[in-house]
Amino acid sequence: MKLANFFIILFILILSFTSCKKTTVTITKPGEDISLTDIFGKIEDGTYGNLKISNGGQNMTIGGTNYTNNGDIGGFVGIYENSTNSNDNMLVIQGAGATITVPANKKGTEAVKNAFEKLGEDRATFYISEAIKPENQKDDGSVDTDKLLKMATKDEEDKLKEIFSGNNITFGKFETYK
Repeated sequence: MKLANFFIILFILILSFTSCKKTTVTITKPGEDISLTDIFGKIEDGTYGNLKISNGGQNMTIGGTNYTNNGDIGGFVGIYENSTNSNDNMLVIQGAGATITVPANKKGTEAVKNAFEKLGEDRATFYISEAIKPENQKDDGSVDTDKLLKMATKDEEDKLKEIFSGNNITFGKFETYK
């Protein structure tokens, strides 16, 4: 449960900084741009338990499974694809002294991208953090869209149905590495 709380707090921090970027805040000192990639940064090389990131964030190995960087979402969520199974993806966030990994199938990764495009960063972050919780998943690991819809506003319902319904989107248990 502590990991779930950590992940939710991390996404709340992301929301906080994202919200500031979208306002009319004036930076008073030249050159003091702040972005989520400055805070969470690009994925950095290192060994964190059985997680190893190498080659400038391009390669990742977890317990003997090799992944290759396949882009990012919002500049701070790395997308890694299994080198031997393209349906096996890993979403990675680094920051606050930890690296968090969330297993996702290819449709799960696409759902995250679509959520950011259709809902905006703050609402997408909320729904993704809810979708990866075990209590919001069905027995087969797929997202229980009905549970997400209960949290949605009327305006968001159709978008959520389009993003998550009937797509066999699955997320695995997230892990935190230090």
